Amino acid sequence: MEQVCNKDVDLYITGDITYHSALRAKELGLNVLEIEHFETEKFFVEALYDKLIEFKIPKKILLKSKKIESPYQLL
Repeated sequence: MEQVCNKDVDLYITGDITYHSALRAKELGLNVLEIEHFETEKFFVEALYDKLIEFKIPKKILLKSKKIESPYQLL
């Protein structure tokens, strides 16, 4: 956390932060946005697929999953 704070950032974006690291960030006055790994990955897959099509990679050799879901269940 100290390394991030020393860079004078407005927001620290991460896919995984521990409880104690979150407490430390709060002590340091650091804004943290934690985004679940899956949530960021699903957008990357779509962007990568689109980019490959843009590079003229034939669709017939690309396979994009139609069942992309998080392994976590919210209760």
